[in-house]
Formats: sequence, C-alpha cells, structure tokens
Amino acid sequence: MRLEELKAGMRVEGVLPTEVVEVVAVTPKGSAANLVYQRLDGSFDSVSLYPDDLAHVRPIVAQSGRRYDADPDAFLLASEALRIRYSYVFDPRLAMHTSIIEPLPHQITAVYEDMLPRQPLRFLLADDPGAGKTIMAGLLIKELMIRGEVERCLIVCPGSLVQQWVEDELGPKFGLEFRMLTNDVVDSTRTGNPFRDIPLMVASMDKLARDERLQAMLRDVGWDLVVVDEAHKMAAHVNGRKVDYTHRYRLGQLLSSTTRNLLLMTATPHNGKEADFQEFMKLLDPDRFEGGARSGLTRDLGGLMRRLQKEELLTFEGKPLFPIREARTAAYTLTPAEQALYEHVSDYVREGFNRAEAIVRADRKNAVGFALTSLQRRLASSPMAAWRSLGRRRKRLEELAQEVREHGAYTAHDRGHGQGSPDWDEWDADDLEDFEDSDTVVLDDATASETLEELESEIAELKALEAEAADVLHAGEDRKWHELLRLLESPQMRDAEGRREKLLVFTEYTDTLEYLEGKLGSYLGSAERLRAIRGGMNRDERRRVEADFKQDPEVSVLVATDAAGEGINLQVAHILINYDLPWNPNRIEQRFGRIHRIGQRHTCYMYNLVADGTREGDVWHRLFDKLEQESVTLNGRVFDVLGQVTYDDKSLGDLLLESIREDQTPERQAYLDTVIDNSLDTETLRRIMARDVLATDSLDVEDVRRVRADIERANALRLQPHYIQSFFAWAVEDLGGHLASNRDGTWRIRKVPLALRVSSITGARRPLADSYSSLAFDKEDVADPGRTDLVAVGHPLLDAAVEETLAKHGGALDHGTVLVDDGNRTLGPRLMLAYSLSLADGGGQEVERRIYYVEVEQGHEPATFGQAPYIDYRAPNADEVAALDRGVADPLAIPADAEAQAEELLMAGPVAEDVRRLGAERQKRVDRVAEAVRQRLNHAIAAASTEEQRWAEKARRGDEGARLTASNRHRDLDALKMRRDVRLRELEAQRVVRPKPLRLVEAALVFPSRMLRQAPDAAKDAFEARKASEQRGMDAVMSIERSLGHDPTDVSRQNFGWDVESVVPREDGTEDILFIESKGVCEDADTVTLSANEVLKAAGNQESFVLAVTRPHGSGSTTTYYWGAIRNDYNRALDSYPFKIAEIERRAERHETYVTEGSTCTRRS
Repeated sequence: MRLEELKAGMRVEGVLPTEVVEVVAVTPKGSAANLVYQRLDGSFDSVSLYPDDLAHVRPIVAQSGRRYDADPDAFLLASEALRIRYSYVFDPRLAMHTSIIEPLPHQITAVYEDMLPRQPLRFLLADDPGAGKTIMAGLLIKELMIRGEVERCLIVCPGSLVQQWVEDELGPKFGLEFRMLTNDVVDSTRTGNPFRDIPLMVASMDKLARDERLQAMLRDVGWDLVVVDEAHKMAAHVNGRKVDYTHRYRLGQLLSSTTRNLLLMTATPHNGKEADFQEFMKLLDPDRFEGGARSGLTRDLGGLMRRLQKEELLTFEGKPLFPIREARTAAYTLTPAEQALYEHVSDYVREGFNRAEAIVRADRKNAVGFALTSLQRRLASSPMAAWRSLGRRRKRLEELAQEVREHGAYTAHDRGHGQGSPDWDEWDADDLEDFEDSDTVVLDDATASETLEELESEIAELKALEAEAADVLHAGEDRKWHELLRLLESPQMRDAEGRREKLLVFTEYTDTLEYLEGKLGSYLGSAERLRAIRGGMNRDERRRVEADFKQDPEVSVLVATDAAGEGINLQVAHILINYDLPWNPNRIEQRFGRIHRIGQRHTCYMYNLVADGTREGDVWHRLFDKLEQESVTLNGRVFDVLGQVTYDDKSLGDLLLESIREDQTPERQAYLDTVIDNSLDTETLRRIMARDVLATDSLDVEDVRRVRADIERANALRLQPHYIQSFFAWAVEDLGGHLASNRDGTWRIRKVPLALRVSSITGARRPLADSYSSLAFDKEDVADPGRTDLVAVGHPLLDAAVEETLAKHGGALDHGTVLVDDGNRTLGPRLMLAYSLSLADGGGQEVERRIYYVEVEQGHEPATFGQAPYIDYRAPNADEVAALDRGVADPLAIPADAEAQAEELLMAGPVAEDVRRLGAERQKRVDRVAEAVRQRLNHAIAAASTEEQRWAEKARRGDEGARLTASNRHRDLDALKMRRDVRLRELEAQRVVRPKPLRLVEAALVFPSRMLRQAPDAAKDAFEARKASEQRGMDAVMSIERSLGHDPTDVSRQNFGWDVESVVPREDGTEDILFIESKGVCEDADTVTLSANEVLKAAGNQESFVLAVTRPHGSGSTTTYYWGAIRNDYNRALDSYPFKIAEIERRAERHETYVTEGSTCTRRS
C-alpha cells in the first residue's frame, strides 16, 4: 500500500500482526509516516511505518466491496472468542456465576449496586461481623478484573489474616492467584520492587506500616485497586486541635494516593468519637471531610459508606438471615480469700498509677500504666493468671534490681520501653489486648520505681501478693470456676436428646486457657473431649482443631483466646461463654460473631461471667442490665453499636480503669451508674444507630424481591457453561490439543497446546500448567476446588484460548463470511453486524462498554438483538454453496447503505438510551459529592481567609514577625482555592458521559436455508405460514399468562433463547420468573424444532424454562406447557434440534394444557 492511499477512517490489516485497526491520523515523515490508530478494544496507539512496513498494510474494504470470503467455521469460532472476551457486557453478574460461592442478597447489592457503579471507587464497607465482607471484596475484585478495569490489586490486612485471604478465600472461591508478601518475595523479585513485579498481592498492614523501605517501594508504583481489611486499625486520634497520625494512618494516606480505587472494610468504623471518624474518612476523600468535626458542618456519607446490621439481613425468601441472639449475665460472689486478694492487688495497682503520674517521659508512663492495667485484668481472669502474672513481674523486677546493684543504673531495658516493646501511642485497643497475652517480658519490667530502695520495696510487696495468690489458687475454691460448672450442668447445655451442646469458651489469656484445659478435661472425663486454640499455633494446627470441634461428636468444648480465635467460623456451636471480658467492647461483638454467622440456625446465647463486689464487676453488671433493657426496645440491635458508645466522653476501657483507680465512695458509684444509664438510654442508642444510616443502609423485603428477580434473569441470560465448554473444546482442538472427559462431570487435557503456553512462558500472560487432570465448566461439578479448576471467564486457560483464537482467526471477523439460518427468521438475506462501543467520561476514562448486534434486510427496518444472533447460524453445506455460486441469492439484495442504517439506528436508540441512563446515574452521584466538597472547602477557605487577613493587618501595623506568617497564610489560602477548583473540575468531567465512535467488529451475510433449497414462491408460502403459527403461539401464551395472574413480557425480538418472560407472584410475597419458549405448529404436526441457543438456555435454566407448543383448535388454539423436557441435548455438530412432540411429552417432568378461545382461557389438564 502506498503512503498517499492511507487515509483517516480506513480499516486496515498488517499494522498489528493479528488485528485489524482503524486509521485515526497519518502524518508523513519523508518516505515514512507516523500512524495513529484505534484498536478493536477502543484503545488508541501510534507507530512509525517505513515503506517496507507499508507493503504489508492492506485495506479492509467497506461493505460494498467486503469480500465475505472468510472460513465460516473460523468466523464462528472467533465470534465466540470475542463474545467471551466481552462476556461481562451480556452477563452483569459474571463474577458471581464464575466463582465457587452462592452470594446472598446483601452481598449482591453491596457489589453490584453500591460499589461497581462508582468509578473511581472510594468506599467504606462496614457491615456487621459475619456478614461476609471478604466474599463481597472477592466478587468486586474478580468483576473488575474481568471487565479489564483492574490488573494490579493490593490487599492489606492484619498479618494473621494474610494466609487466609490467599489460601481460603481468593484462590478456592474465586480462582484468583494472589501472592503473599514475605521477606523471601521482597528479596527475590526481578526488579527489586515486589510491588512492581507482582500485580496481585496480599500484605500485612504492620509489615508495610513499619518498614520505610517497603513504603518507598510502594510510592514508586500505582494500583488499580487497594482493599484494606480491618481498616479501623488505620486510625488517627484527635485530641483538641491536635491530630495524632499513626504509622498505619500514614500508610492509609500513602495507599490512597497511589490507587484509583480504594475499598476499606471494617465492622467497627466508629469508636464513638466523631472527630476520629472524620479523620478516618479522609482516607477515602479528604476534600469531603476537610476540617473534620471541628468544622461544625454536617457530614454526608452518601456514596462513601454502607453499614448493614445483622438484624436487617435477609435470605432470598425474605426471612431473617441470622437467628435471634441473647446475652445473659452469670454473676458470682468471690470467697473471702479471693476478695482479699482482689483488694490487695487493686491497692497495688492504684498506688502504682499514682506514682506513675510523676514520670516525665510519656512512653515510659504509658508502658507502666499498661502493665498495671494488664495485671488488674489478669487478676479478674483466673487465680492461675493472677499468680503467674505476679510471679513473672516479681522475677523481672528482681533482675532489674540486680542490674542496678551491678551497674549502678538501669540498662538498655529502660524500664518497659526496650527493644520489642510496642509504640504505645500507636496501638489500638485490639493490639494492646493481643500484646499483653504474648510471651514478651516488656509488660513485667515496666515500673514506676525510681531508686533501688523503691524497687526492693515493690519486690517485697509483689512477693507477698504472689504468696497470697498461690494460697487462693491451691485452696481449690475458685468461685468463677464453680459458676462455669453451674452453667455446664444447666439444661441449656444439652439438646432435646440429652447430648451435650457444642460450647465455645473465650478467655483473654493463655494462663487462663491452660487453667481451664486442666479443669475442663477432668470435668468432661477426658482431655480428648476438649480442644483449645492458643497463640503460637500455626495455621494447620488451628485448622485441625477447628475441624475436630466441628466434626467430632465427642469433642464438645473449645477454649480459645481472642487473638488465636480470630478468623475461625464456628456455626456448629450456638452457645458462648465469656470466661473473662475484654475491655474493648468491639471484642465482645467479634466473639459473638464466631458463632452468630451466616449458616447458624439456632438462637445464639452468650453468657458473661461477672464477679459481684469488684469494681469492674459493678460496671459490667450495670452495663449488661441496661443493655438487656434496651435490647428489647431496640430489637436486639444494641450489640451493633456497643463499640460506638462513649461514657462521659470516655471509652469503656477508660471507664473501667477509672473505676479501679478512684476511691470507691457512694458518690463515685452514683456517678458511674448515671454515666452508664445516660450512655445506654434508648434515645442515645437510637441516635448512634441513626448517625450512619444512609439511603442504602437497609435491605427490606421489596429489595430482596428485586434482587431475586434480577438474579433469576441474570442466571438465565448468563454465558451458560455449555457455551464455554463448547468453545473451549473447539478452540483447543483447533490449536492442536484435545479435551477428554473423565466421566464424572470433569475433563482433562493431557498436553496443553504450545500456542497457549508460549505466551505464559514469555511472561506475556499468567502461567499455565503443561497438563490439567481435572477441569470443570459448571461450578456444580467442582467437588474440591483444590483439585478441580473451574474453567470460566478469568481462568488463565480460557483467557489464553480466547486470545489465541482471536490472534489466529480475528481477521475473519473483518473480512466477513456467509452463514445459513435454519430458523428462517426472514424471507430474504440480511446483513448481520456487531458493533463495539466505549462510553467515556469527560476525562476520557471508560465507564462502560457495550456490544450491539444489528441485522439489516432489504425493505425492512434494521433489527437489534440482546444476544448474539449467530449462535443459531451455521456454515453453508456443499449444496448451499453451490446454490450461492449459481446466483440463487444475490448478495446485492442487501441495502448498499446497510451499515449506515445500522449505525443510525444504534445512535438514535440504544446508544442514546445508554448515554441517558449512565448520565443520570452519574449526575446524581456527582451532584452529591460536589456539594459536599464545595461546602467543606469553602468553609476552610473562609476560615483561612480570615486568618490571612488577621496576620496581614498585623503586618500592616509594622509587626515584622507577622509579615512571614501572613505570606504563609496567603499561600495556604491560594492552595485551598486551587485544591477546590481542581477537584470540582475533576467532578465535572465525571459528570459527562460521551460515546466514542461505534466500531464494527464483525459482519456476515446470512441466508435463510429455505431460500437456498426452495423455489421463491414455496419459500414465501412456508415463511408466511410459519409466521402465522408463531404469532398464534405468542398470542396464546400471553393470554394464558395473564389469565393466571402473571405479568408476561414479549422479548421474542431479543434472541435470548426464549420468547416470553413472565413474573409469577408467590404466596410468601416473593416472585419467580418463567422463561417461556413459544412454538406454534400446525394441527397435525408431530415435530417441533429448537435452535441451538434455545436448547442451551433450556439446559441452563431447568427449573424456570418452559416449552409452550401451540396448535390450532377450532377457532382457537390448544397450548401445552412442558417443564424439564429439554436437558443436555446440545451437540456442537448440530445446528437445529427437531424433537418429536411425543418424546417431549414423555421426557417432561410435568405438563399443563390450556385451551384459548378469543379472550377466554381454560386449563384442560
């Protein structure tokens, strides 16, 4: 091709090795040229072409000169590859259908209604514990990857959950191959930056937050999506006008700045302090929360957050997803010896706090305070924990005293803030509670003693307390243990047959866990009836313990610490006992969440052991009594907000500590009672629950009905596994391989074709194995996800088959081909066209992709299709090719302007409608965000302007020191104004939705088979008779459905594989959808013919697909509905499926016959 022949708008091949492109612009550069082109996927690129390159460039001529000479089989195979590549266009729930999960209504709405439509996504998913947020995140990730919007994804979570994310969730359930960030991974990556080399990664939050080298690597790369699990740990703390930013919060800021999409997940987003919460929300959108709570402005969470409580979650039947849960207090009274020990240790703790007030260094003061708090809490846990804790502390202080004697001063331990010690100001309540049960000695050597004499006096006091604790322990009169025994012997602990119920016992401390192991083993008669999950167990050990508890009927009790119990799901039990109570109330809800989870069928009970006559016990008593009252009023929802309650602006932990440190007087007790009553009264709790309620924060029966109907329709319309299997087998065979059956619903490939493996070997695609012994195409056939691969969209094997097929046969789509329609949808030939369209925002970012199918016939309006029409077409046989060669059908019968007609129809109809729909959705979202941004930043600008004027006035009065400050304030004001203007321009760009040019991606001439084998008059008569029968059948079905009280819709023009969708109301208020394929036949017909598409859709929707066969009957008609008659009848070698009606009747699971006469419809059988 000569340079001067290359023009904008031409479609050419030879620029890329395997793809036709459209020329956008040509700029001559001497004998060469710079070429800008658009690819099939809508993306743009450029290349320099020299004369030798131009020699290989060939034009793809327009319709009037299109050759239509491509191999029909190659065209059909490439068409299926293209349809699978863009399968998300036709299946809006594709990730759901290609993952080994069965999502629930609230999980579906979170992903497909609350998150996916928001691009870019900045979102806080805050549903209750046990709601399945990991499932929602997995669905979101996979859906965005399938749509091509995410290639690089980072998941950040607590270190204890990293392996669970990779090995239990993303891999087995979603087929996603994420890597864990380990030291070995960091040291062995090709470029030295694992974040650049590994696109899908799961990393520990603290590993990233505390390693500056890793943070530097993070700054060098960008992400398409970052997901943060347990995101509340990325907290900032507001104290007056000062904000303390933790390392984790800084990590959140870094991640937010390097990703387009950010998802934060936590069940506890609000700690009761509004200022802290608004700082946390700045991670998602700093502009919408500028000024934080100090601004005094009302915050708007619309589009940024969803929080559903367990009591709101429903099944697809509209029933509560979670059973009732109840909390009960089990109170006990200490023995005199226990009471005395409690008072003596509490006095020691109080005195230690008083002495700590004199410590200047904040870190040391915090360490001492935490050590004393831990000792007090261990005292309340068990005699064993108290005795061991006092002994450890005494021993460590003796070691410190010896150091003083030898060196004259403390050594590097620095009294509680040495190596291995946490940064106390950094850690949240969860961290501190986990840390104090660790094996570290840091807690035991933190002391307020300043001199050797003070230290020796403290050691003497500890010796006396340790001896007293030993006496209590060995006396064997542990009242808390006896209260546990009373519970174990109560009727609630046995089922109707008298068998012991499975029981979960939580404690905060390993010392107490070991104490309970011995006691419970003796009580149960054997240690084999008991299991324990403790800190330090590896993941395999934890799994074995969990499996024993779930599956072994002889194992009835599981004891666990909080840190060790994180991530375990124990719906097999419905009774939980808190042997001791965490001071962080969110931990109570998290413990309850171990048994109160999806799949639990029984009412769940939580028993809290509380000691009367202790200061903590009095607080817990009052709190639980108040909660019990309010639980009735608020329908059990108080558990969801307990962690958001503050007590006179204090946390529950601070209130408990205050109760121990302060003198116990009647006035003090009255104050505590009043604080708890006021903090947990009905109106306060209602206000907290209403605080974060959004329009989307509810899920009622109507929502469930809508979701259920959407899912039924999506299931019916999805790319059925039969299509995937058929394409894959054909593509593998075409590439030189073979797919063989294992005769158990799975398949194997002994040797993957080299063409598929070569790109994975070079790193261009994800790696493939040399062979696969177990492949399934339907998730129902995946018995073991660890053994069997689900070959679905997103699996590297299928993706490779798609890309290699398009590379080999993509040119056939542009050249065009000739196909035959056995369904004889039209009388004459028609042109089938497929168009790709990208809808973009004002910044050029793609927001949606569409594929449109159009057919144009001479003398008729162009027709659009919801599904690919070529599914029911085939290659012409030898006789038909001969007929075409003889000129039986003249291709020139296709209108010369067929493509122009098709594009005009699309732009005026479907494209315009898609633009209006998307524009309206985005307009509403952007308006809300823009108003919030404008309000916050204008308020900040006004405040900054006032401040700038104040300093400028000082400077004008001659204050030299104010001149620099005024200049800085002016610069700050300008920066705020620029920030506002830039953000509002970005939002305006997001508001706009514009279609890019339509791209023709395939074309074929389609001939009715009758046209090629019958005389024109005979073909016309047969066509008109068939149309009359079809219309009779459709009229009858619509009449029958209306007479039954159903709501039918004619979708026969959409090529879905059925003709009528009928909504059927159920007695429980929900609805079903019937997909009815109508077949009108003559009175004496004994055969009915289905297309390949209809057979596949019938096989994939057995319960809801109905075949309706209508015959003339006098002046009316007789129609028989058949359920389950069409099963696994698909055969790639067949293009149409004639069934004997008698055989249909024999195979049907049930059938009903109706007689229609005019507007009257009567059921006959």
